[in-house]
Amino acid sequence: MTENRTSKLKVDRLDADQLSEEDWKELEMLLKLLRLFRELTLELQDNIHGARVNGAVFDVLLAMDMLSSMLEDAKKIYQVQKSPFVSCINLAWIKLDEYYSLSDKSSVYVIAVVM
Repeated sequence: MTENRTSKLKVDRLDADQLSEEDWKELEMLLKLLRLFRELTLELQDNIHGARVNGAVFDVLLAMDMLSSMLEDAKKIYQVQKSPFVSCINLAWIKLDEYYSLSDKSSVYVIAVVM
């Protein structure tokens, strides 16, 4: 193979590996979806933040509600757009719903609601 042809193949491969405008839009969408997960995770791992106690039972349930609502909205929006992230959003919703359902079986949550 000549050096010129090898160089052209390398350039063609590099061009094929670049992100398209659509790829960038999808990555922005993914970042938007993951941002709330990150923010809630960081906030809930704090013990005391100012005068507020974080990580309490009521905070966890509220965070789960927020995430569930966000994922429900995302499912509606991105199914219409036929995004490849739709299956990921559905799986995230299923896993969150599984954990949310487990909270009904936890004595800690039952006691917290009663009190």
